Amino acid sequence: MTHSRQDPISNETDSVHIPDLGTGEKPIELVHWLVDEGAQVISGERVAELLADSVLFYLEVEQTGELSQIQVGAGTRVEIGQAVATIAVAEES
Repeated sequence: MTHSRQDPISNETDSVHIPDLGTGEKPIELVHWLVDEGAQVISGERVAELLADSVLFYLEVEQTGELSQIQVGAGTRVEIGQAVATIAVAEES
């Protein structure tokens, strides 16, 4: 899901990291991106699906802005704490 709301973008960027899913040392796969690079996202929005220990999890963003760069493609094995995308943070109004 993408948003048409065009908030002004600040010069600030933030990385989107793989959270600790509580699955221990099990492999984590970034299965699918739910939004495209360049999409407007809001804090708490689900942007990707993660698979660990046969359980599907969602990756949510913590900032509102533009998903300016996807750094890891779908089907890639990822690590807890790994940066997988960059957000150009929207200016607060």
